[in-house]
Amino acid sequence: MKEYINLPTKYNVFIVIIFISILIGAIIFFTRNYLNHKQELNSLFGKEIKGRIVALKYENRGSYCIEIKTFKETYKIHSLPIAWEIKEYNIQFGDSLSKEANIKTITFYKVKNGSYQKCCDFEM
Repeated sequence: MKEYINLPTKYNVFIVIIFISILIGAIIFFTRNYLNHKQELNSLFGKEIKGRIVALKYENRGSYCIEIKTFKETYKIHSLPIAWEIKEYNIQFGDSLSKEANIKTITFYKVKNGSYQKCCDFEM
């Protein structure tokens, strides 16, 4: 015969409240991160960017943070899912990228024989 431990109902309620609080906190955290990522991609969509890659940092799960230096300023793009392109086309520091305003395609260029040649396209 199995013996069960009976907790008073106030402990059961307390455990359920803690579980629900953790669940709500996780939902808020991940929703906020997702909305920030979408907002960053939407702001990137409207910009024209042409410059060299000065920093390339692996973040997580195939996402990279890219820092791009243009003539005017430096852009930082977080959570760009380009792990396959980086591995396949050997994209690294010093390579270049170009993105036209209101277009979702980023074109990467590699330096070959002293000039930039088109390497690959990435659809956002």
